[in-house]
Amino acid sequence: MRNKQQRNRNIQKENIFGNFSESLDGEDWLVEKNGEGLEAIEVKESEGISKEEGGRLPWRKQLFLLFLISGVFITILCRLVFLQLIRGGYYLSLAEGNRIRTRIIHAPRGMIFDRQKNILAKNVPNFEVKITPKDLPANPQEKNKVIQKLSELIQEPTENIQNILNKKGKIDQFEPVLIKENIEYEKALVLEINLKDLPGVSLEKNPRREYLFGPEFSHIIGYTGRVDEETLKTHKDYHLDDYIGKCGIEAFYEKELKGKDGKKQVEVDASGKTIREIASYNYQAGASLVTSLDSNLQKEVIAALSEGLQKAGVKKGAVVVENPQTGEILSLVSLPTFDNNLFALGIKPEDYNALVNDELQPLFNRAVSGSYLIGSTIKPVVAAAGLQEGVITPSTIINCRGAIEVPNQYNPAIIYTFTCWLRSGHGPLNVVGGLAQSCNVFFYTVGGGYGNISGLGAERLARYMHEFGLGEKTGIDLPDEATGLVPTPAWKEAAKGETWYQGDTYNMSIGQGDVLATPLQLAGYTSCIASGGVLFQPQIVRQIIKPDGTILKDFQPIIRRKNFIDPANIEVVKEGMRKAVTAGTARRLNSLPFSVAGKTGTAELVRGGKKHAWFTCFAPYENPQVVVTVLLEEGGEGSDYAVPVAQRILEYYFRKK
Repeated sequence: MRNKQQRNRNIQKENIFGNFSESLDGEDWLVEKNGEGLEAIEVKESEGISKEEGGRLPWRKQLFLLFLISGVFITILCRLVFLQLIRGGYYLSLAEGNRIRTRIIHAPRGMIFDRQKNILAKNVPNFEVKITPKDLPANPQEKNKVIQKLSELIQEPTENIQNILNKKGKIDQFEPVLIKENIEYEKALVLEINLKDLPGVSLEKNPRREYLFGPEFSHIIGYTGRVDEETLKTHKDYHLDDYIGKCGIEAFYEKELKGKDGKKQVEVDASGKTIREIASYNYQAGASLVTSLDSNLQKEVIAALSEGLQKAGVKKGAVVVENPQTGEILSLVSLPTFDNNLFALGIKPEDYNALVNDELQPLFNRAVSGSYLIGSTIKPVVAAAGLQEGVITPSTIINCRGAIEVPNQYNPAIIYTFTCWLRSGHGPLNVVGGLAQSCNVFFYTVGGGYGNISGLGAERLARYMHEFGLGEKTGIDLPDEATGLVPTPAWKEAAKGETWYQGDTYNMSIGQGDVLATPLQLAGYTSCIASGGVLFQPQIVRQIIKPDGTILKDFQPIIRRKNFIDPANIEVVKEGMRKAVTAGTARRLNSLPFSVAGKTGTAELVRGGKKHAWFTCFAPYENPQVVVTVLLEEGGEGSDYAVPVAQRILEYYFRKK
């Protein structure tokens, strides 16, 4: 017995924290507590006690259950701590997002007026149907019933609605998805009544643009369109259902016209319907614009140009009417045109494709973005440069025999002939006569040199063309303005890999070769001559008006350049342009009851082929008030087709005044 007790004590010491259900010497043991501590007792199966019996589980299973229950408890406790303390704010915001929503209150865009305060662009009510995906029924059948009923109310195929949701609804389930806009008032009223049975569906007002003159001002005013995801990257304060200016004044003055949206916080029920308004922040309406445009004059210019195009048998052209004393644009027309209301209403894909694929390019603003060969309209600039540089004087005589012959600078045996438009020749001419008759030989000589006259040369020609605003943007307050092109020897080498020849200088001197300009640039340098040598920046907007009617900004004339030509030399050029009307290429205007000075131009695209018809002029000659520049693209002779267009415009302008 002592041996067994001693053995039990040893086991107690060694295994007090061990597994007491292990076998010891091949025998089964249990542990009991007696007065002296723990004692290992040998258990025999014959005594009627087994490991699976005895009123309680074996220690191994008890400890396993203890660890299992403790693990589950600790896991639950950690999860509660994570949910309540670490992620509590996030889940609270989700819960609040289900209950509290922020609604945008769209600020009305500022209006656009002409100079007489006639409305050119305004806002009209626009009802939009939206679906918040999160608020749709979870049950697919109930969800389909909502979509089906909405389809019937707004007359939109269910497939279209579902496609829109599938495409955009995955981005943010709480973000309302635009289903249809420009809902008629009657349909909107019926939909409003049925909204209670359409969980997730909302009807909102988002003012859209209406352009009262449509095609007549579309190239100037432009249009608005929905903000896309790409635009949102650079316009952080916009929303997907906002409108933004896409082109024209709408785009150029987007910041002023947009205003600042308001917002309100509302509490919603499970279907997304508003229960009550919690807070609101009012919008700030956009500022309005007063332009220098004359809507009545614009109509007359369109009519005159349309008539001229029809007579010339062509369909593309442009006109610019400018105030030479300020640079204000009174009218700007590009034909063919388009109806910007199509975009304001949300243009249909088939309509957009028709405009984009039209070979006449009605979306293209020829007056501002079109670069063209300008022909003889460049000659007043060449004359002014020649006088200023002393290459000629007002009394210099150049004899036109119908052509000049120039030997090749590298091989004198090769002779180049540069002809005048009058093959029989104009005879002896001074600069006034050269301008009046638009003599090519005279300006070949002034620009490139001939006989005892050295000529300006390519570099000086280019410099003065830039001084008059060619080869650079005018700075007009419209987007997408073209730069045009003033060629130089360096440019030709870089662009074409070719050497500059004297023939290039001759071509440059009469507006041929590579000289390109926009109708707006021609109007600009004509205004510069008319004003006595001041080159203004053309402007369309005169004032920016706050919503309360007070003036936020009053635009003043901006002088780009002046004093680069002596006033006396400018007067000689003006005299030559006046004589072009009284006894030259534009003499049909001499019948008008007021004095006009101008310059015709016929730009030959290919020798013996199509030609652009140009005419630019100012009136009255003594005190210029208006400049008119006309282009008929591929319209033939300027004197035949462009001059009559200007005549009708001038007659209207001074009759109205």
